[in-house]
Amino acid sequence: MATRTKLTYEDYETFPDDGNRYEIIDGEVFLSPPPITAHQWASAQLSRLIGNHVMQQNLGYVFYAPFAVHLSPHDVFEPDVLFISESKMSLVDRRGMNGVPDLCIEIASPSTRSRDRTAKYERYAYFGVPDYWIVDVNAQTVEVFSLENHSYLLLAIARGDEVIVSRVLPDLELRASALFTSRW
Repeated sequence: MATRTKLTYEDYETFPDDGNRYEIIDGEVFLSPPPITAHQWASAQLSRLIGNHVMQQNLGYVFYAPFAVHLSPHDVFEPDVLFISESKMSLVDRRGMNGVPDLCIEIASPSTRSRDRTAKYERYAYFGVPDYWIVDVNAQTVEVFSLENHSYLLLAIARGDEVIVSRVLPDLELRASALFTSRW
């Protein structure tokens, strides 16, 4: 019977710097091509708007891909946007984060949509990421999941001028419409 060798962060460090994103999920490598323009716009808006709120409130830090999150020796993720509270900043070093962020945000694209809703959803819950958002630029929605009893509960699906709710950022006043544009 053949056994599969699970990849680690050391393998991750050898991946080429070719404009693609690489992640290791449960020891298996996944490649994502460069994101589309609407994805990048949503990522920039999330980083800016959440980042401003986090800085004004002295809550911690916001990072965006590529930024390695080491959840285990065989799980290295690059969330599109993530929030790390001040209390967890000791887990951040020059290689990224060695532990669980407070919030991971994935922006669904044709090449990642299925993985965002299955493998990442399951692994983020397994490792205890408190809040997980899936931003869909095609549907112009933000699904907000919050961890309860080791599984995610859908708190809301925000669209249009609806405010995105978050248990880890309770005072955030972010409208879903701020993340999308009809230009692309």
